[in-house]
Amino acid sequence: MCCLLLLRCRRLTLLQCDESGPPCKSCAALEIPCTFERPSRRRGPPNRHAEAIKRQKLENESYDVSAESPTRDAAYSLASLSTPVPLSAESICDLVTLENLIDDYFIYIHPLVPVPHEPSFREAFARREDRTDRTFLAMLAVMIEASVASFPRRARQVFSSEQAKKQFPNAGVLMDKCHQVFAEARGLGFLDHELNIMDACSSYLAGLSAAYTFDVQRMALYYSECVMTLRALGFHTAAGPVKTAIVGYGQTTSIQSQLAPNYIYQECGRRLFWLCFVGAMSMRQLDDTGGDILMPPMSHADGMPPMPLEIDDEYITESVVYGQPPGVVSEITGFNLNIKVFRAFHQLAALEMAFGSDTIHDIDRQRQVIRRALHNVKIATQDAPQELQLNPVNDYGEWPPTSYDTSAYSQVLAGPPKRAVQFEIQKANIYGSQLASRSYLVEKFWNLAEILDQTKTSPPTLFVRRDSGMSPPTVGVMASGVESRHPPPRSAGTHSDSQMDVGEQAMAVEREDIVRDLAVLLRSINQVNMEPNGLSFVSNTQLNMHEDPD
Repeated sequence: MCCLLLLRCRRLTLLQCDESGPPCKSCAALEIPCTFERPSRRRGPPNRHAEAIKRQKLENESYDVSAESPTRDAAYSLASLSTPVPLSAESICDLVTLENLIDDYFIYIHPLVPVPHEPSFREAFARREDRTDRTFLAMLAVMIEASVASFPRRARQVFSSEQAKKQFPNAGVLMDKCHQVFAEARGLGFLDHELNIMDACSSYLAGLSAAYTFDVQRMALYYSECVMTLRALGFHTAAGPVKTAIVGYGQTTSIQSQLAPNYIYQECGRRLFWLCFVGAMSMRQLDDTGGDILMPPMSHADGMPPMPLEIDDEYITESVVYGQPPGVVSEITGFNLNIKVFRAFHQLAALEMAFGSDTIHDIDRQRQVIRRALHNVKIATQDAPQELQLNPVNDYGEWPPTSYDTSAYSQVLAGPPKRAVQFEIQKANIYGSQLASRSYLVEKFWNLAEILDQTKTSPPTLFVRRDSGMSPPTVGVMASGVESRHPPPRSAGTHSDSQMDVGEQAMAVEREDIVRDLAVLLRSINQVNMEPNGLSFVSNTQLNMHEDPD
């Protein structure tokens, strides 16, 4: 009887076993061995197919029984959905097209923006560091963005297939894609990490792209990032960097621990500083005070860092700087000529920073400073090599150009043809900057003359005691705030040539010379070589990549 009761209890336990064991709660309460794991046998002959599958599973030692769990499958499915897709160069476009765009950057943009160091960048891209180094990928993406923003017509030729046109119907879509990859590669907290010179280069190129698309707010933000990173790295002084130096993309080390300076790091920092300097001085010419906030003019220009070495990237390594071959003009030579143009009126910028723009405080000294600055701007290019001098009777002398084959830009240029195109691009930049600076200084001179005339014709101002309850008057010679930035030429309406002094007559002649020199520039530089200089030379309507230019 007891055996029969025990057997019935065991059968009841088998029916009511839960999944909390073994032992299950029922068997534990009865204090009997739990048979939860005992395999159940089906009635009838065995299923040979099922038995063969079971034998195969048992023989395979790598088989994971938990893989059959639906909970595990669901967990892996959710994990695969939440894992972000790895970023790489292919996140922008296919590699073949990307390589063409990289070549375009170093052919057309690098002469004006000589960062990053070309050989080391190409070596890193050949190693596909875009898959492992987010700093490098961010630099790559923003390089393409800046190239397309500056040279949109070239992108039309690269994305010519129907599939490419559907993916990137215009240059703006490609730029947005590049900027998206740039932002994702950087990440939200990139400023909390230790920054290096490549981060500063990326910020500058992002600001340049925003400037070319007239996004002033974003331009100011990225330029601020670049300048503050340079200051943190110590590139804003003549002493140079004292904290960290770059070893590889995204890696830094203490400069005191190095046996020798890193020349790639040094030259990239110097070039980037002077790019920011030129940008700040250009903003001053456009009456934008943001440049003075980012990079205030210094009273003594000697306190600024040295200008970059006039040596091509292929002769600069981390530990050695080889000499430039004799008779070969460096790409940096044209870059430095443009810097000299803007350095020529740096003293005037420092003076206006202290006393205010268009404000008379010492008219004789102010005129002298303007005349000296104008002279320095004009002689900044007098020692330019023959390759960087204007030649209005060369092959590019037609205006508008008719014989120049624009299909040459569909091929990757190398050697002498590449360098010839780069010289033409640099000449458009150098002499365009020179004409703009000369016009700015002449306008500054006539503004001061107009202010002086107003103070002479205004009624005399009486001084009032401070204790009389009235506010003190404004001194006449400190008047400022003239609304007109383009006063009428004194030689045309207010005074005759005989009534002008020597300085005014020289400025009147200079204004006419600027117009003539502009015509010479237009006859000397082909239109396609002006295009990489930004949208200041090219209509914004050409942003559409798949429409033929007018």
